[in-house]
Amino acid sequence: MKRCNTIIQIIIIFTGVLIPGLAFAVSTNKITDNTTADLSPSLYSGTIAWMSDVDGDFEIYYWDGSTTHKVTDNTTADAYPSLYNGTIAWISDRDGDFEIYYWDGATTQRITNNTTVDAYPSLYNGTIAWVNDPGGDPVIYYWDGTTTHKITNYTEYPGNVFIPSLYNGTIVWSAALDGDYEIYYWDGAATHKVTDNTKTDISPSLYISPSLHNTNIAWMSDRDGDWEIYYLDGTTTQTHKITDNTASDTQPSLYSGTIAWVSDVDGDNEIYYWDGITTHKITKNAAASDTAPSLYSGTIAWESDNDGDEEIYYWHNDKPLADAGNDQSIAAVDTLTLDGNGSSDPDGTIVSWEWLLEHQFNFSHNKAAK
Repeated sequence: MKRCNTIIQIIIIFTGVLIPGLAFAVSTNKITDNTTADLSPSLYSGTIAWMSDVDGDFEIYYWDGSTTHKVTDNTTADAYPSLYNGTIAWISDRDGDFEIYYWDGATTQRITNNTTVDAYPSLYNGTIAWVNDPGGDPVIYYWDGTTTHKITNYTEYPGNVFIPSLYNGTIVWSAALDGDYEIYYWDGAATHKVTDNTKTDISPSLYISPSLHNTNIAWMSDRDGDWEIYYLDGTTTQTHKITDNTASDTQPSLYSGTIAWVSDVDGDNEIYYWDGITTHKITKNAAASDTAPSLYSGTIAWESDNDGDEEIYYWHNDKPLADAGNDQSIAAVDTLTLDGNGSSDPDGTIVSWEWLLEHQFNFSHNKAAK
């Protein structure tokens, strides 16, 4: 439901008041529209990076909020972008094996150079974490903008893919060191084991690792017999079970104590969003598969085959304009009538109203009137 919240600030000016207004709502935009595959969206503050084979091979594309830019242009595969504030990290096999590349918004830099595979980059403010040799003896590496550091020193059986998630010099990943997958966290100096049970704690999707923001972590676990979403509050150190059903809840994306994920609880893959208190169903279609959510500050990008091929979609808030009418001055004992009919919502129709009065005097008003 969309609300129009208007703040009425009462300012004493001899005989009257000055009245301005403020407010906010939600819409979904289709970012791509072609007959090929657009995959693996990465969202940052109203901008999106993704991979597309619209030209016959996978390239990296970037939407700056209004215009789409082609970041790579070659005859090999460029894939799995990670976006941060107009900069992108991704993998490319342009030299015969997959390496990590970084675009700072103007120029492209090659970060790795070896004969093995470097994959699954996670970007934060000019620094990158990734996994090397994911099909052999996978190792987590971290580039701090200047120097590359080896984070994990153990080797595991082939196929034990550690997909890292990076935030401000800290990294989270999943690994099967004790026979089952658990969540691990590197705080910049030491590695900590976050989960410890006999079930699987992981995000095995090709797109999504365990998700890290600040010291909070979201992941998926089958400890109850089916995949559910779990959340560790880094401040309280308490673990919360976010979903509880008999379906599969997977691919969590975390931002500041809120989570987006994929669930087939209704029989097909849909996007869900937990705002820290309440769970919201974001997509509602019976035939399509909505997957690979990327969350940023209450907005979500994902991929969907709703129109027959995978496209990128974006769900976001557009602020309605609350208009309380012209400024008015009245005597202290007079009745003041405010009119919100001039308010508008770019996403649709305003269906509820709320007047918030900041004042130093006692007087009555109809809070929900239009």
